[in-house]
Amino acid sequence: MKRVCVPVVLSFICILSIMTSCKKYYSTTDTQVLQALTDTFSIDSSQWVKVDDHFQYTDSNIANLRSNDTNSSIIDSGAVLIYLSSDTGKTYELLPSDYNNGHNFKASAGDGEVTVFAYPSPDTSYPTFLATIKIISIPSNIAYKTINYNPQDYQDVERAFHLKE
Repeated sequence: MKRVCVPVVLSFICILSIMTSCKKYYSTTDTQVLQALTDTFSIDSSQWVKVDDHFQYTDSNIANLRSNDTNSSIIDSGAVLIYLSSDTGKTYELLPSDYNNGHNFKASAGDGEVTVFAYPSPDTSYPTFLATIKIISIPSNIAYKTINYNPQDYQDVERAFHLKE
C-alpha cells in the first residue's frame, strides 16, 4: 500500500506545484476596436437659406454617408449622430436641440448629405454664429453592440467609439 501511495502523493504534489507556478494570461476573443467615422463642416451665418418658416443648410459632400460597399451598412442599418457646436468645436450638443440663442435646431441625413434646419423664435432671425456640425457615422456591425454610452454626451460617444479628429 505504501508503494502505491507514495507515487500518487508525489504525482499530486508535482501537478499542484506546476499549476501554482504557471503564469496565467487572459485574452479576450473580441479584440475589435469599436470605430466610428466622423465628418465635420461649418456653417457661416451667410450660408443659411430661408425656406418657409425656417432656415436650412445642406452639405452634399459627406463621404462617410455616400452609398457604396463600405458605407452601405451605415446608410441601411447603422446609426448617424449629428452634433452642433456654437463655440467652434469646444462643446457639442446632439441634434435635435433647443439652443438658448433663440433657435431650435434639427438635422437629417441621407445619401451623402446632411441638412441642418434652424427654426428661429419670433424675435430672432437666421443664426448669426459660426455653427460647427459634426457627423458621427456608426457602421451596423458596431452600432448595436452592447456598449455603455450616452449619445447626449459627445465626450462619452468619443470615448465609446474611439473617435479620431
